[in-house]
Amino acid sequence: MPLIILSREVLGSIRVAINPLWEALASLMLVTHTDLTAPWPYTNWVGAARPKGPLPDDDWFAEVSRFGLPAFVMLPPTTPRPTLAQELTTLVSVPHDTIRAELARRPPHETPPALRRFGTDPEGCLHRLANAISEHWRVAIEPVWPLVSSALDGEILVRGRTMATEGPEALLSALPGRLRWHAPELRVVSRVDSRRLVCTRRLTLVPLVFGRGLSVPAIDVRGSITLSYQARGATVLARAQLPKVVNPISGPVRVDPLSTLIGRGRASVIRALVVPTTTTALAKSLGLAASTVSEHLATLVATGVVKRRRSGGSVLYELDHSGIALLGLS
Repeated sequence: MPLIILSREVLGSIRVAINPLWEALASLMLVTHTDLTAPWPYTNWVGAARPKGPLPDDDWFAEVSRFGLPAFVMLPPTTPRPTLAQELTTLVSVPHDTIRAELARRPPHETPPALRRFGTDPEGCLHRLANAISEHWRVAIEPVWPLVSSALDGEILVRGRTMATEGPEALLSALPGRLRWHAPELRVVSRVDSRRLVCTRRLTLVPLVFGRGLSVPAIDVRGSITLSYQARGATVLARAQLPKVVNPISGPVRVDPLSTLIGRGRASVIRALVVPTTTTALAKSLGLAASTVSEHLATLVATGVVKRRRSGGSVLYELDHSGIALLGLS
């Protein structure tokens, strides 16, 4: 298992960041490498994503990632909250020497032909991968991104509160899954990675809703380490539905019962409130003005669909029982 040594100085500079590129790659791993049935809560989402053809050449991606994704693809987030477009721009700009150096270190049996082609045609392969990720995002992730983004906002809120009130060691001790904190060591349970890393600059934690699709990577860039973990709130995908793609000539477009009943705006707010969320975070995840979201929330609170509560200096909104029942119309 990887062993990460953290100094006291690093403990004071831990940050939690969202990484759309890692979410896209993790979800692709789920779709590509899961057998007939994906684990809950991804079952319905994977079942809907597969028939849509998440990749124009998914056999190629399956071969590239057969032994895990190469490190030159797992780029640390450029900002605490980058967009996918920003991350893909960085991806296609990865130095070709970096790619060839990593491939040279890989055992031959872990370098299938599709991955070796990154060494002979790095520019072409990087653009091919970026295009595949972009198409997968458009078809399979963009429709559920408001839910995923809301869950990630809630995750960051919880981890930030722990960091502020209890300290960095409490934050590390509370990390789920395959992460084990015994000061000053952070161990990552892995059957294939036995590196010993020393974090001398910054530790960045990346929560992933699609984390079950990706082994926890530890990316070391000049002493700054980026590490993913399974975010809470992945259950939002159990209710998420990808919109049906229907040819207008062959049949009608699917009607959304919830939007028909209460309006598209309030329906989007309800779907995004599967985890407690602030008005600001909700507006950001939905791409709506804060005033519009506040108006929707006021109506939903007044009708008993949503309830609000204060947590520290924030006001959180979450679904009440009737709101959860309304999600059944989705």
